[in-house]
Amino acid sequence: VDPAASIRALFPAHYLHKFLAEGIRPDARAFGESRRTACTAGIISSADGSASVQVGNTSVVAGVQLSAFTPPILGSAAGRLVVVFDMGQSGSSNGAGRPEDQALAISDFVTRTLRQTRVLDEDELIIKQGAAAWSVTLTITCLNCDGNILDAVLLVAVAALRDTKIPAVELADSGVVVECDKPAKPLTVKAFPVCLTLALFE
Repeated sequence: VDPAASIRALFPAHYLHKFLAEGIRPDARAFGESRRTACTAGIISSADGSASVQVGNTSVVAGVQLSAFTPPILGSAAGRLVVVFDMGQSGSSNGAGRPEDQALAISDFVTRTLRQTRVLDEDELIIKQGAAAWSVTLTITCLNCDGNILDAVLLVAVAALRDTKIPAVELADSGVVVECDKPAKPLTVKAFPVCLTLALFE
């Protein structure tokens, strides 16, 4: 058993006060020092777009899959964005609450942020007006959670979308979307929202 982990779990305020008195964080960073961040795009060859991000010891990976769908007759003809987040084997992000509840909350956070900041132009996802459009499924998996999870997932989400290529397709007479012999084009990403997590202690 790690004594430091036991003290942190049993006496969290006392644990943090010791580091505050010494002017450092528990992971030896200075108060004004952020976690080291790294981002790599194009890591999943089978995906239409992908990226990995590491913020300190927190590690997440994202993949984008494009699929054609028929828009509803009475609804919008534009494409759609679907965000799925999986805590993986890392458990909850702060030790509180069920992992599945936190995963749903994080999915909602990413979806809401991407839509409110208009990261994607959903009209660009139209293949043929009223007949076919692209559904963009963004799947994010947490490989290790050690703080700043929202910062990491939003960064990897945008990075994976920026890496996404839309294949050239056409709508056959049968209504089936088929790829044609033209180069794919990058998905237009119109904004790059960034999440910065802050904490207030006493």
